[in-house]
Amino acid sequence: MTLHELQERIKEEVILHDGDLKEWQWRRNGLLTEAEQDGLSAAEFMRQVNDVSYRVGGLFPRIHALRDKITDYARADRKQLTSGHLNEIVTEAERLTLSRAFVADRWIPSILATIPDPAPVAEPVRPVAPPTPAPAPLPPQPAATIPAEPTPQTSGLSRDEIRRQVAARLDQYKAVKLIPAQALRGLYDISPADEPIITEEAFSYLVSNFYQATQEPHGNSLRDRLLSTDWHHLLREEPTPPPAVPKTEPAKAKPIVVRSFRANPGRVRKGEAVMLEWEVEGVPFVTVDDLGSMLSPTGRGRVIPSKTTNYHLFDPSDQPLSQLTVDVMPPNRSGFWGVLFAVALLLMLYWFLQSTFGQKNNRDTDRDRPKVERTTSETSEKTTPQRSRKTRRKKTTDQPEMTRSSDNAYRSDEPEAIPRAAKAIRPYDDIRDERGQYGEQQASQDGEWGLWLDDHWLIQPVYDDISVFRNKRATVLQNGQQYQIDINGERIR
Repeated sequence: MTLHELQERIKEEVILHDGDLKEWQWRRNGLLTEAEQDGLSAAEFMRQVNDVSYRVGGLFPRIHALRDKITDYARADRKQLTSGHLNEIVTEAERLTLSRAFVADRWIPSILATIPDPAPVAEPVRPVAPPTPAPAPLPPQPAATIPAEPTPQTSGLSRDEIRRQVAARLDQYKAVKLIPAQALRGLYDISPADEPIITEEAFSYLVSNFYQATQEPHGNSLRDRLLSTDWHHLLREEPTPPPAVPKTEPAKAKPIVVRSFRANPGRVRKGEAVMLEWEVEGVPFVTVDDLGSMLSPTGRGRVIPSKTTNYHLFDPSDQPLSQLTVDVMPPNRSGFWGVLFAVALLLMLYWFLQSTFGQKNNRDTDRDRPKVERTTSETSEKTTPQRSRKTRRKKTTDQPEMTRSSDNAYRSDEPEAIPRAAKAIRPYDDIRDERGQYGEQQASQDGEWGLWLDDHWLIQPVYDDISVFRNKRATVLQNGQQYQIDINGERIR
């Protein structure tokens, strides 16, 4: 079953029941079960029902007018609509987007079922000289009965025939012992041209069968007085509605009870989730803010409010049932400011210690530095880069003893060029000039080698020897074994 076919069937059921269907009625007529078998949930089915009902709602005034016309035609045609009336009704129904098959096979029969069956009437014979039927035995007429006098026949029905038809129609109400004015009005459909005869026969029937007016009759003519009120039997004990006008009592609506509607938790910080829970009785579905409509009467849903928010619970007609408030507090930044304060305090302490000990170490360095007279060539050698000095020392291995002594004197004085405060903040003992893939350098501490990067150990000094990184690999030597490691210090298999 396609979605269009489902919507058409929903529209037909809505029109047949005048838009008043509950969820259990949809399940009873089997349409909800078929939709579920096709993979449509009950909530989605009820959403389709609401959409179709909304579209059909604007057509109901014209649909009701067409239904009244069907009723009038049915009474005039004695519940057997003529082809002309039927075609007229079907044509108007198609203008209201109703299919011909639905109107002819379902809608019209359902309307005709609410109309009482007319009393059997003999087919009128209209010969030039109609035969006079055998007179039926008349009931005893009280003194107040209007005497039946012959009147000119204009419709082809004799007085006796009209009397039998009036009696046949009014006898249907003997069980309830009440004849409504509407039933008396329907008698004039027997023969509109014989209105005076029908009025007299109806009054005669009421009097002879011991009926009296429920209210004081009023009007200028006998017909007006007959139709101005209902007539009940003298032996009638309690009034009951006549079967000719069946009236279905609407089912009492079950009261709507909100068992619970709460938020867990009811107070959160911005960005935190809240679980809304509800339980309602007496409704097929509910609507909750930020969660949608057509929700189960009992359920829960997760929301993330950005500010303090009021959440409402609605019934199917969008009437509010309950309300709750979720308080949203500003985010807690106390931890962030605490960390920031601690970092600032540590930086100030580090700056203070560095300034204090740096100045002291500088004074000690100036005091303890040996006063060695150096040549111009030695001073020039000191100002050259360290790599150049190392090369020069290698080249001067064959120089005389005096030159090597001078060079040793320079090297003995070289460690003093580095302030003691700088040594204190460098955790390595020696560092090589070569830099690797990440800018790291080989450095040693207590005889063990690692990799130093700017101000921290990239690879801890735990190896007998180590190379810098190339292609994300570094070669290490430990306990006589040589292997490669990655940036995390893990051994590469």
